[in-house]
Amino acid sequence: SWWFSPCGAWTLSAPHNKNVSSQKLMNISDLYIYVDGSDLYKVSESVELSISEWLKLNNIKAKVVNFQYERTPDLSAEDYADWDLGLNISIDEIDRLSELLEFAYDLALKHNFDFVIGYYSEADGLSEDISYFGAESGKPNSEKLAEYLD
Repeated sequence: SWWFSPCGAWTLSAPHNKNVSSQKLMNISDLYIYVDGSDLYKVSESVELSISEWLKLNNIKAKVVNFQYERTPDLSAEDYADWDLGLNISIDEIDRLSELLEFAYDLALKHNFDFVIGYYSEADGLSEDISYFGAESGKPNSEKLAEYLD
């Protein structure tokens, strides 16, 4: 999948989800913004609470996600199972994307992690990562994300 790097170039990256198409989807229904990583035991409750409170305070309709997948046989003893921690938001809320990304960026800096933002097509059942931002990847570029999603 392709994502927009903080340096301003499109970059090929490994997909966050397994149901990925290399073509841009036309039926985008939702965006996801998830913590990039699986070792989230120390931050999951705090992050979930922070997201829930911020969404409520700002009257943004989104689904908070905190779901750890079961371990699979292919994981070694030191590997963690996949973990979706963040939010799913309807494409209809795109007008609030800039302030949502600013909040998520501050949260990422506070906990020293990155977020991945991507889109999901309910009609196609496919998802694709778009960009990473946070403590390691830097600030999100909401204008470029909006252009990509138009």
